[in-house]
Amino acid sequence: MITVLHVDDEPVLSDITKLSLERSGKYCVETVQSAFEALDLLECGKYECIISDYEMPEMNGLELLKAVRAINPDIPFILFSGRGRESVIIEALNSGADFYLQKGGEPRSQFVELEHKISYAIEQHNTKLALKRRDAILEAVSLAANLVLTSQNFAGTIHEILTLFGLATEMDRVYLYTCNEKEDISGIFSQALPSWSRPGVPDKNSSNATRQPYLQMILQFYRAHFNEGKPVTGSIKEMNAFIEEMLISEDIKSIGLFPIFVEQQLWGCIGFEDLLSEREWREVEVDAIFAGAGIIGSALTQHMMNLQIAHSNAEFKNLYSMVRLMCDTVPDMIWAKDLDNRYIFTNKAICQNLLCVDDTQEPIGKTNEYFSLQCRNESLQDAPWHTLGDVGTKSDKIVLNSQKTGRFEEIGTVKGKIIHLDVIKTPLWNEHGEMIGTVGCARDITEEQIISSRMTQQNSRYENIFHKIHIGLVVCQTDGIIIDMNRRARELLIMDNNNNPLTTFPDLPFTVATGLDTLFADAIRNVGSQKGTIIPDPSQTDKKIYYEFVPIHNEQESISEVLVFLDEHYQE
Repeated sequence: MITVLHVDDEPVLSDITKLSLERSGKYCVETVQSAFEALDLLECGKYECIISDYEMPEMNGLELLKAVRAINPDIPFILFSGRGRESVIIEALNSGADFYLQKGGEPRSQFVELEHKISYAIEQHNTKLALKRRDAILEAVSLAANLVLTSQNFAGTIHEILTLFGLATEMDRVYLYTCNEKEDISGIFSQALPSWSRPGVPDKNSSNATRQPYLQMILQFYRAHFNEGKPVTGSIKEMNAFIEEMLISEDIKSIGLFPIFVEQQLWGCIGFEDLLSEREWREVEVDAIFAGAGIIGSALTQHMMNLQIAHSNAEFKNLYSMVRLMCDTVPDMIWAKDLDNRYIFTNKAICQNLLCVDDTQEPIGKTNEYFSLQCRNESLQDAPWHTLGDVGTKSDKIVLNSQKTGRFEEIGTVKGKIIHLDVIKTPLWNEHGEMIGTVGCARDITEEQIISSRMTQQNSRYENIFHKIHIGLVVCQTDGIIIDMNRRARELLIMDNNNNPLTTFPDLPFTVATGLDTLFADAIRNVGSQKGTIIPDPSQTDKKIYYEFVPIHNEQESISEVLVFLDEHYQE
């Protein structure tokens, strides 16, 4: 409904004008009888049109017009007077009156004409105001776009954008609202969804939840509308009755909600509220606001992408730190090289034990030859002083040429010390299946090689003693299965050195005949050394064989093997 202020010092004419205009239901007319009363009302009330008489005491209509224009240069003003002097008409129009209408004539036609002038003046005023707002909004959109491109403070940027839109649209509140009540906004906005309120207007949008009672209802009711990219604008009287009741309780007169899309999905809306008047949104304003909603949608999309990138970077850093920690903790050497054999990754072990550097980043981009030469130059020694890196280059070429995993034993010197490495190298492939280098790991087996050599010597010594000593020796499991037997034992047990395979000791004919099978079992049961003599041939009682069963215990202190001694030359 259009609110009109009628100023006339004749109460009868004021009442007739009021009744005539309000008959259509489009207008609400408030009447006063003096220009001073009208000016007082203009300071505290909001009118869409002023109708004034010309001849009034103390201040006439032209003086009122000039005073009104000083307060509000745009409000429609119609001089409705009985005086029709040309000079008055010209001065009124030059002073900013929209129309001059002379009283008199047929009343019905006159008031129809007055209603037409009011409607036309307001339409012109609203169109001019809409264009003015459109230009202001477009300027705000331009500034907002620049903020999005240049600012690093996302939350601050959004608040500045809402402030620009609030001032440009001349609304009382502007805010963002997400259509998903379960939307996790903590990662996008540090606290509540941002909002702006005109000075003196309470800001109710401290959080998404505080606006849910009516905004959630609107968004649910108009969800399909929003999904199609259409806004909801206008007076609350145009809303659903239940929504209207909720908006009235919030002292809201008109509302504008414009959908915001993020990655082509409805994210929410930018909302505008007018607490003083029933706002009519013109198409030019709506189009401009949509441009602003698009800027906010782009800012949200960009910010979410930045958050995802930051999250991915944090995950990558954590993963890299974990991999780096793992690689630097293990004692094995780990590295990766590109196709030109330049290092692209090294762990601490290879840096300290082969390349002779402390910083794991120092080898990046360098080759084995670089560090071999560096070590030789630092020590003023010749090539044999540091050769292991050069040896590794040869196996790199083998893996690159074959494009297959290889295992190598590499022997060389590091600072003059001979080092044995057990090395595994494999091609390194990217996500496109292209070989981009090699990955390798190496274990220092120098000590193992020394121990192995000693064990080989000891085994050889053992074999020589075991098989050449002139005492029969048999090694058996606890179940009697023979593990090893020397030549003298075969002779004493009357076994063919070439043809008789090893068998179970208690089952040998000789052991059965001489009772050694029973003695073996007794030795196992008694868990102790058993010894004595046997007479292999009863006809030759002077020929005896000395025997001894010695249990061999494992780490668990249980018998794992039994060593059998046989000696025919033993003297008691």
